[in-house]
Amino acid sequence: MSYPATRSRHHISRLLLCLFLLTLAGCTSSLVVRTLYADLGNRSADRFKQYADFNERQDQWIEDRAAQFHRWHRATQLPLYATELKRLGAMLENQQTLDIKAIKDLELTVRSLTDNVRHCHPLNQASDFLIRLSDRQVSQIDRHMRKQHQEFRDRYNKESSEERLQRRVANITKWSGRFGASFNARQKDLLRQTLQQQHSLGRQRMQQRVRWLDRFNANLQQRKSPEFEQNLRTLLDEQWRETERDYPKEWKENERLWTGFLQEFLTLQSAEQRNTMLSRINKFSNIIAAMSSSRATTVALNCAQQLKPAGSCC
Repeated sequence: MSYPATRSRHHISRLLLCLFLLTLAGCTSSLVVRTLYADLGNRSADRFKQYADFNERQDQWIEDRAAQFHRWHRATQLPLYATELKRLGAMLENQQTLDIKAIKDLELTVRSLTDNVRHCHPLNQASDFLIRLSDRQVSQIDRHMRKQHQEFRDRYNKESSEERLQRRVANITKWSGRFGASFNARQKDLLRQTLQQQHSLGRQRMQQRVRWLDRFNANLQQRKSPEFEQNLRTLLDEQWRETERDYPKEWKENERLWTGFLQEFLTLQSAEQRNTMLSRINKFSNIIAAMSSSRATTVALNCAQQLKPAGSCC
């Protein structure tokens, strides 16, 4: 039942997305990337099926929709990712850092690509499926979602602010290094300083999530009502960028902070770091393009049939 971007994205994640544009995994092996991506539909279906005790027909619906979504994504979205990666690589090859306009353009690209996924996600066509849930299944779904949230909340509350800082630094440097953007000592100091200066909205996001879960469950309880489908659509739309919407001042200030971080991070790269990053970007773009072209003729998804020229749908 997890909808893309259910938890609002941290600003560092968004800026790293700008830099790496939705590449698939932090490994350079074409075989590993292809294998992970090929199994994405099955893994998504399996996670969805954990939310309740679904019957065989419901399981089949979940598997079919996950497979359709995966085929659509491979055929229509991977080519866009490959194109944007090549464009990013060319841009970085010609200049030492990115100016504000380039970063804003990349941010808009990421928003467009994530909006494509948002609009074509199977949950947007799941109203009939959800209407037919039993009361027991609705209760199971609610318990599962709240358990997931409580586990996240417990992990957050268990850590001190310094422990959270250390974990975030470790995670960012680990994943960035896998993409070839390794951190030297000065870049790590810059990262720590930026994380310390940003508005931390973790507790606000947790409160938002609880309110959303309450409304989502209340709507499922009233799934036979004429307003159910519209309410569901509203709920799915609202959670997409809820932190940005509810805390615009803090969000904008964090955006400016991380824009400065990205610009300085690139300036502090050594020639070796830069060459490695450019090589990884080029390699990933080639892998992604090959993965798409090998299966591009197999798509049969209504959402894909409504695609606009730019790749967005519905």
